[in-house]
Amino acid sequence: MRVRLHGEMKRMRAVYYLSLGQVGLKETAEPVPQKGEGLVKVHYAGICGSDLTIVSGKHLTAQPPLILGHEFSGELVQINEDDSPSTLRVGDRVTVFPLLSCHRCLTCRSGDEHICRELGLIGVNQDGGMAEYARVPLRSLIKLEPQTDLRLAALNEPLAVAIHSVRESRLSLGDHVLISGGGPIGTLLALVLRYCGISQLVICEIHPYRKRLLKELGFAVLDPIEEDVAQSVLSRTDQEGVDIVFEASGAEGATLNMTECVRPRGQILVVSVFKKPVPIDLRKVAYKEINLKGIRVYRRLDFERATKLVGSSQLPLDKVISCEFPLARAVEGFHLLQNHGDAVKVLIHCI
Repeated sequence: MRVRLHGEMKRMRAVYYLSLGQVGLKETAEPVPQKGEGLVKVHYAGICGSDLTIVSGKHLTAQPPLILGHEFSGELVQINEDDSPSTLRVGDRVTVFPLLSCHRCLTCRSGDEHICRELGLIGVNQDGGMAEYARVPLRSLIKLEPQTDLRLAALNEPLAVAIHSVRESRLSLGDHVLISGGGPIGTLLALVLRYCGISQLVICEIHPYRKRLLKELGFAVLDPIEEDVAQSVLSRTDQEGVDIVFEASGAEGATLNMTECVRPRGQILVVSVFKKPVPIDLRKVAYKEINLKGIRVYRRLDFERATKLVGSSQLPLDKVISCEFPLARAVEGFHLLQNHGDAVKVLIHCI
């Protein structure tokens, strides 16, 4: 256990959402774990699209000043137990289940804590893990197997989104699938679907770097700038359309395309988080009896399965990581993604 001398105030560096459009590295007090919490020495933290949304001021609940980061992994260095003894030990390698549910509302009482009426996240509604140390509820810590690469474990959270999306779908072996968007979630979705045995899979993406990566990973890619996506999808499926569309782009035009591409009585899963209302052809939803389903984050079981999959080394997750920045240069990572640079997932190395 870490020892803190009486009156001693340790300092650390952290990446803060400072104000509208401003993200920066700041020195601050090292957090002190309260009852039922642990202190994590953060090794890696991922920059998520949600972090960019927060910095742009478009997130509905995140407020500055805020330490960013809800995708992170590290080492447990201090435990402050409450009345419920923890099985965790100092020295454990951990990742963090960042959802904060109220456990009181109807959805929580029904077992759906991931869509809690008051759902919050570590790194969104309270200080997160893009720092040298993070204070985390013990119940939010997921112990990793000793052999798990902490660098890859920083992908556990977005991988859980992909796993939850697939588990919530009506996927069957042999299905034709379209993924709209080849960013971090779209790429991880493709890897999970292939792991599940889906071979008839195409991804819609316009960014040259992401198209190149997806092709290197062995996936078929359609570029809506270069070709008519709906016509191409229909030609690949004997004019029937795909069985399932995963919308992971958040692009306005994709919402009209997805109803064109899916077969009658097929399924569309909206995985992306749109920043504003967008048009969708509800006539086609009705006439084709399309099953339209929303996806929000993940259940705890999805997160735990992602942890096992990361530890198994059965997915080429290292390919999803485009680059790493040391904590001192974290702002450069934000600028790269904000300017649509050549990247899928950017990690911050916090030690």
